[in-house]
Amino acid sequence: QPVDLRANNLRPEPNLAGSSVLIADDDPIILRILGDRCRQLGLDVETATDGLRTLARVNEETPDLLILDLNLPDVDGFKVCEILTDPKYQPLPVIILTATSDAETIRRCESIGAFYIYKDERACETLDFVIKQIFVERSPSDPNSLVMDGHPQRPTRVLLVEDDQVVMKILAAALQSHGIATITARNGMQGFWLALKEKPDAIITDYHMPGGSGHYLLTRIKRTPGTWQIPVIMFTGRELSIRQCIAMDRDLRGRGQAAAFITKPIDADALLKELRRHLRVPPQVLTA
Repeated sequence: QPVDLRANNLRPEPNLAGSSVLIADDDPIILRILGDRCRQLGLDVETATDGLRTLARVNEETPDLLILDLNLPDVDGFKVCEILTDPKYQPLPVIILTATSDAETIRRCESIGAFYIYKDERACETLDFVIKQIFVERSPSDPNSLVMDGHPQRPTRVLLVEDDQVVMKILAAALQSHGIATITARNGMQGFWLALKEKPDAIITDYHMPGGSGHYLLTRIKRTPGTWQIPVIMFTGRELSIRQCIAMDRDLRGRGQAAAFITKPIDADALLKELRRHLRVPPQVLTA
């Protein structure tokens, strides 16, 4: 998504030590400049000069972040992003750094949930901001720790996946008011990546999103050994076609499928009731 550097910069600085980035660009000067910049931020750096090497490095190195040029010599950047949706690859956040600035390119970046940065004199400054934003968003919020039998407990953590920021803030505030930490993602691809990294106690996701739908997220969660046991609660505000209703019904049936489906506008009490049903939490959590 296009980046607004006027956004709130008062969030805590993320600790990037031990995190890694793969930079894919066929220009050696760009690779050197970006590599030096990322190392200054504390990231381990790998590089690739074409699309095929990029895919191979993602598969072999499992980086925490991909910085990608669109105009690679063999497989273009958008095709790389499309291939990375295959379940054989671990999902990861993508920054597209390109000299292309037309509206269609920006729209396609938004549709796949990638960050768009235009290659100009401010690109490195913007890159620093976006990288810090990505790694801050990886970390859950930190309400006061819960205590049971005199011992501090890790707070219950819920991953919220929603492309509408207003809805996201409302849901996060409702959960945090009940002592639940929230992790947020803007689409299914980023949501799956965060689920792998953070291992939340539950996932609440919109069904319809660009850059990876709720169905995509559910499928990946339930087919992955490290995440299949996480309960997934889905919601939608759209009227569904017959085909979509059939797909949704399939998502709600059988072992390892969605835990529940809620329609918008979301009733906070109903949502908390569903969480109560599917989570093992201390008695003082999820109560009015």
